[in-house]
This record gives sequence, C-alpha cells and structure tokens, in this order.
Amino acid sequence: MKKLRKYWEEISSHLSKIVGQNLINFQAKGANQKEINKLATQTGCELPEDFKDFLMMFNEYQSVVFFEYKALSISEIYDNWRLLTSLKAEGEFEHLTPWYIKEKAPVRFTWWDERWIPFAEDDNGNLICLDLAPNKKGEKGQVFYWETVGGPGMPEAKSFLEFVKGYRKALEKGKFNYDKDLGNFVTSSNLVEA
Repeated sequence: MKKLRKYWEEISSHLSKIVGQNLINFQAKGANQKEINKLATQTGCELPEDFKDFLMMFNEYQSVVFFEYKALSISEIYDNWRLLTSLKAEGEFEHLTPWYIKEKAPVRFTWWDERWIPFAEDDNGNLICLDLAPNKKGEKGQVFYWETVGGPGMPEAKSFLEFVKGYRKALEKGKFNYDKDLGNFVTSSNLVEA
C-alpha cells in the first residue's frame, strides 16, 4: 500500500501543476475490509490486492481522477456492474460487436462480461475496468477502457498498480495538459493554442 500511496502523492503533485488545484482527496474515506468483501461477494469476483489497497485509500466518488474519469465508490462500482450485467442477462447486448478488439484479443470479445469491474467513469458513461476474466493472451487484473458506443478496448496495463504507474508517468512526461475551456485533459499534441 505504501507504493500505491507514493504514486498517488506524485500524481497529485503533477495534477496540481497542470490544473492549478488539487484533484486528489487524501482525506477521502477509505473502504473497510467488510465493504470490500461485500463487493467481491456481490460480483462473484476475487479482487486483486492492489485494487483492494486502492479502495482502502479512496472510497468516495470523485476522490481521485484518472484524467477525465472520476473514481467510483464501492456502491457506484456495484451499481454500474449490476446495471451492465443485468442488461447483458436481458439480451440487450446480443446485437452489439466490440469495435476496438478482435476475437483473439487479450480482452474477451463480448460487449460486457460480469467479471469486469468498473472503477472509474467519465461524463459520458464510459468506464475504466479491471478484467478478471481475460482471454488466453490476457492477464487477470489487466485494465482496459470500456465505451458505451464501442465496448471494450485493448488492455492499457497488466494490473491496477501498473495502470496507476502509467498514469503517473504520462503526467510526469507532459503527455497531457488541461484545457480550461473544455474543463478536460487533452493529449499535449491535441492542445490548440489560441
């Protein structure tokens, strides 16, 4: 957990420089073991240790940002997971084909899988998810983006901790800036000077 906290402190410092304000709430209430166990039971998934450590640090909506995505609390994780899992069970996704991955991709070639755990959401309902049921070429615990119009994408990292580390590195290297007019992060190459 110390390594994870160190990464978040570094991320907070970079975000403060980019945005001009602190976007990480270190006073946020963390989850307790009982709440984490309940989420695991509700979803039927064994959660990775690095992700449980994150939940123990931050369990309030918007206590953490991943670029334009806001971290979800345990109850919001469950609500998103339950909604998408219910829609799949009702056949709502049967006619949908993922846009960003092929059948042999590391992420399962399906619109939604009940062993995907959403942990962050943007304003359009797009999610960042933990993959606890990867395809043969994937890694259990890998992280990918899931979009409302395109479904799952390729893995961004092999684990939650690696995803956080990559986020820190992207901020450190100046790959993203904050567009005050949009109120959003953009890649440095997409930032238009007035």
